[in-house]
This record gives sequence, C-alpha cells and structure tokens, in this order.
Amino acid sequence: MVASETYLVEEAIELASKWLAAAEADTTDKEAERMGLLRKLISDPDGISFAMNFIDLVARPENNLVAAKQLELLSSDGAPNFLSPVDRIMFATGARMSQKMAGVVIPTAIRRMKSIVGNLVLDSRVSKLAKDLEKLPSFRKNINLLGEAVLGENEAKRRFDQVLRLISLPEIDYVSVKISSVASKLNYWDEDGSFERISERLERLCQASLDSDPSTFINLDMEEYHDLRLTIRAFKSVLGQDKFSSLNAGIVLQTYLPDSYDALVDLTRWANERFDKGQGEVKIRLVKGANLAMEKVEAEVHGWAQAPYATKDQVDANYKRCVDWVLTAERCKGVRIGIASHNLFDIAWALLVAKDRRVAERVEFEMLHGMAPAQSRAVKKDSESGLLVYTPVVDPKDFDVAIGYLFRRLEENSTPGNFLRSLLAIKPGSLEFIDESDRFTKAVAERLTVDSTQHRLSQVRPATGAAYGTADEFVNEPDSDPSVPANLEWAKTVAKTAERQLEDISWITEVSVVDAELNAIEQSAAEWAGLPAAERELRIKSVGNELAARRGDLIGAMMAETNKTFAQADSEVSEAIDFATYYARRSQTLFKRSAQGPTRFTPFGFVTVAPPWNFPVAIPAGGVLASLATGNGVLFKP
Repeated sequence: MVASETYLVEEAIELASKWLAAAEADTTDKEAERMGLLRKLISDPDGISFAMNFIDLVARPENNLVAAKQLELLSSDGAPNFLSPVDRIMFATGARMSQKMAGVVIPTAIRRMKSIVGNLVLDSRVSKLAKDLEKLPSFRKNINLLGEAVLGENEAKRRFDQVLRLISLPEIDYVSVKISSVASKLNYWDEDGSFERISERLERLCQASLDSDPSTFINLDMEEYHDLRLTIRAFKSVLGQDKFSSLNAGIVLQTYLPDSYDALVDLTRWANERFDKGQGEVKIRLVKGANLAMEKVEAEVHGWAQAPYATKDQVDANYKRCVDWVLTAERCKGVRIGIASHNLFDIAWALLVAKDRRVAERVEFEMLHGMAPAQSRAVKKDSESGLLVYTPVVDPKDFDVAIGYLFRRLEENSTPGNFLRSLLAIKPGSLEFIDESDRFTKAVAERLTVDSTQHRLSQVRPATGAAYGTADEFVNEPDSDPSVPANLEWAKTVAKTAERQLEDISWITEVSVVDAELNAIEQSAAEWAGLPAAERELRIKSVGNELAARRGDLIGAMMAETNKTFAQADSEVSEAIDFATYYARRSQTLFKRSAQGPTRFTPFGFVTVAPPWNFPVAIPAGGVLASLATGNGVLFKP
C-alpha cells in the first residue's frame, strides 16, 4: 500500500469506532431488546439449527396438523438455550398440546418466532406496508419482494404482478427484483431463449418505472452464479433501447465471485458510454454475496468448480479491489456506486476513499432493514448521499418464500469470519473489534494481489476422451457446465446435428439370428471370464473413456429419439461414465476377495439387459457394465 492508503486504513478504523460508539448511545430500548434476542440466538450452538428447522418444518406447512407433528418432534430435544424462561415454558406446553389444539398452538408459535426473526421482513400488503414505511422516515427504502427462483409461469406472473404493483405505489421510489423470481422456464443451455423471456419482463418493469409518478428506480438483483451473464446481457440490452435512454437503473454484482471484477469493468465502461450519449445513469451495487452454501451444493452435485472464492479473506479483498478501482471521477461519471454492507470498516474505507477522490456524492451506502438500525443512523450522518435501507417484503400468506432469505441472514450472522457475526457484540476496543480491524487491514493490502480468474472455465466440452474417474480415487464425472460460453456453442452444434434416421437401423427379426447371437455370447463369455481381473478392469475403464469422448453423439441421439432436453441427456451420460469407472474398480475387488476365500465367486455366464426407453444410456450402461465387471457375457436389447 502507498502511504495515503495506509493513512486511510487507520482513519477508517477510527471512523468505524466512532460509529459504534454513536450507535451504542443511540440504540432504543426496543432495538436493544430485538438485537439481544438475535444475539442470544446466534450465540447458542443449537440456536441457528433450531430456528431454521422451526421455520422450515413448522412455519412452512399449510396444514396445522402437519406443523403440529413437526413441532412435537422438534421439541423432543428440548428447548434451545436462546429462548427466555417464559418462551421455554410456552414451547414445551405448546408442543405437548399441539396435536389436540393445532389451530391455536401453531399460529401462536409462528407469531412468536416471527417476533424474533421476522422483524427482518415487512408485510407487503399495501395498507400495512405504507404504515410500516412511515416508521422509517429518515431512510430511503429499497423494497425487495422476496421470492426464490420459480419454475411455473402462473407463479412467475403472480410475482411479476406484485412487483408491478409495488412500482406503482407513490410511497415507493426504489424496487429491487430478481429476474429469476418473475420469469419462468429459464433454461441455461438455451441462453438465447432465456434471454428473450428475461428481456420481455425487464422491458415491462422499465416501462412501469417510467410510467410511475414519481419515477421508481429499478434495481436488478441476482442470486445464483448462472444468472450473472444472463442478467447483465438483458440489463444492457433493454437499457440500450431508445425508449429507455433516459432511464436511470441499477444492477448488483456479488464480489464473492472472481468474475465480478471483470463484470464491473465491463458495466462501468458501457454505462459511461451510454451517459456520454446524453442517456441515463447506471447504479452498480456491490455486495459480497449471501448464497455461498447454495453455490457449494450445486458445484458438488454437478462436479463443477465452486464459482465463489474459497475463502472469506479473498472475498473481502476482492470487494475492496472493486471499490478501489471504480471510485474515480472518470469511472463514476455516468455511474453511481452502491456500497451494500454492514461491515463498518468497509463502509468507512469506501467513504474515505470516495471523499479523497472527490466522488463522495456518487456513492450511496446501503444496509439491511432490522439489522443494527442505530449503526445505520450513525453512517447516514456522515454520508453525502444518505443511506438506503434494503427492505424485504412479503405477503403473510406467502411467508414461506421468506424462508430462504431468513436462512441466509441467520447463516451470515453465525458464520465465523463474517462481520455480521461480530455485529451484535462488537464495541470499540473489544476483542471482536481488534479481530475485525486486523481482518480489514489485511484485506485492503491483499486487494492488490487477489486473483480474479474465473473458476468455472476449466471444464470445456467436448471431453478429450479421459473419464474423470480413471484416477486412483473414484471421482464422479462432471456434468457439462452451461456457464462456460464454449460449452454453449458446443451444445448448439450438438442440437443441430441431433436428428437420427431410425430407418437406417438394422433390425433383427429372425429367430435363427438371435440364436446365433446367443451362442456367440455363451462362447465368448467363458473367454471373457477367464481374463485376469486387472485386464477386465482396464477394458471397462476404456468404455468410460469412450463414453466421455462420445458425449455429444449420445446427447444428440437422446434428444432426437426420446425427446430429452440437453441438460437431461448430459447428466445421463455422466451417470453412464460413472458406472464404467465404478464397476471397473469393483470388478477387481470382487475377484480378489473371491480368490482369498473362504467362498468363491462364479459368474452366471450369461445376462440379458433389456432396459426401459426413458433412460436409454444410463440404465443400460449400468446393467451391461455391471454384468461385464462380474465376468458375464451380455445380450443387450436397447
């Protein structure tokens, strides 16, 4: 770091300390009570698990009797320590009576849990929302209608209509929306088709923004990594239309993705070119990201590299790298920057950098509704552009869609290394304060060296012919990754050449021919069984390599003959390859154990594999390869 940056780090730590002291003095009794409940919840080792199970198992079911049964099961481990003595008695009593009085116990239990964690979410009903927003007069509100990605068009249209209603309300001038929650049937292998569906919805949102009085600011959120390219593409395309040339709009970047830095550079240059033509401004909202658990699971399921950084230190460094790069007069000319964080050290540093470079009026800070409101007020006093409160809303009858959001908030609050975990206990000079200031100082230094290489560019199809599972340790064959642009181009080629001429197939119709095939198999089966187990293993492994090399051909055949989608067919090829590598390994193990006694394994000699039509590659591969691995000959009827 250069000297001026060292100075800004020290000053940022001092400013964070000042805000903490101011917030402690300004916290109301009601705020202190709510924060105390949340602090007790996340400090209890069983608290987060209990809260998540309660929300998922008791609050989610539509039937009270189902919820009552879950409450009874949940109570079998006793009440968690974070509950007050009164709540513990109510919990135990309610669990015992839940089956007989489900209609009373379950709504009461849900209301009580909502009072602990539900204050993070507002009621989206118009009359109730207007009253709640009046209670937050000192902040601008960024309204976000909660909802995860949808599959059905009816639900997508319902959510979309709710967002349009929010945009039209005079009390609301800022709305965030995820396209994946209002557009259905998004197929990431069909990027162009998904792009069209997203763009159509975004156009209508932008038009509603222009039609509202006063104009409502539209901010495009994104959740999952595979939404990144599509969301940016649709955002740039729609705002590039002449009818939206005057529109100011925003987009979010998650800096726990290495890809976010290049995306920031691209969006900044495009937005400034748009501004230079006399068109509207673009706001880029920087967040660290709150979907790490989901991204880990998706990567593990498909065999992909994890899209986000592997460590929190890298995430923090990349966040500061993005802030450092974009906060210049030239880059902020047609761009406003949103610093969305509760990390007071990050906020202080961004504020000081912006002031030092004379772009403070181009920066807006954003914090979560219901999370440390006194700290939000302290930050607002020093911000030239004020402070925006990210305000999730949901209709009470749709409270189940808030579960994903609440899970993420609770997980953030309890994850070691996350500032939100320290947020509820940190004070100037405390151990938490020292740890966070050290972590912050390290991240500022490492912003200059943090790697921004995209993690998901390594698995390009078509495969070279070597299955992943041929190494010493069994590894599942990865599915093809649609977030890799080269894979999308390959998929288009596969789809174009997918037609197969069924009349070219040679059908066996004579019984004598079938008999001849059976005789040939019986004769060759003995020879096959007599091969050394190691040789059989190598040959079956080679089948896995051939399947990997012919992935495109197999996908094309399934698309043409059984009407499978590309994604369905692709994962089936991965499963077939796994069968080859798995059974090859098990084959040698089986015969080694047999040779060592006390019992001896003997192959059947002849096996018929006649699979169903709906899994034309994976199921027959499993049957054929298992039979071969155990030393049998196989008659295969596709």
